[in-house]
Amino acid sequence: MKLISSTKKKKLTLETAHDFSALGISSAEKDYKLCFRINKLLEMDLKKDGKLIIHDNLTKQKQEAECYIYKDIEMLCTFFLVRNRQEAFFVQPIYKQADYILLMQPPPKASLIDDFKKRLSTISNIQSTFAIPTDQLKHIDAE
Repeated sequence: MKLISSTKKKKLTLETAHDFSALGISSAEKDYKLCFRINKLLEMDLKKDGKLIIHDNLTKQKQEAECYIYKDIEMLCTFFLVRNRQEAFFVQPIYKQADYILLMQPPPKASLIDDFKKRLSTISNIQSTFAIPTDQLKHIDAE
């Protein structure tokens, strides 16, 4: 995936699958409402601020997906929230049960990821949250 921001361009390439962590979120909530609830609960400021370019290594195609971004300066971590099901494709087709994917780069401590999962599960319109093994995800670039 590549991140395209409308304001500034920075290039970051994640060569290995372990440069980030991912959580799957099952929720029928609209993306902006889900972001509002996540922002309130986790004291974040996710904003619709870019597009991810999804690279499919099998078909060699690149497709765009809008995402919400929050850069936490204290944690030195960037969070990307993307809807898994786009109009014509899934961002991560092997995890179709995830309506949203929360990417964290670089990966925070495992205890913090577990805390996020537990806290996100308390949101009324989230049916489930689960860790996604990063070795099973597509290659991700952020630009």
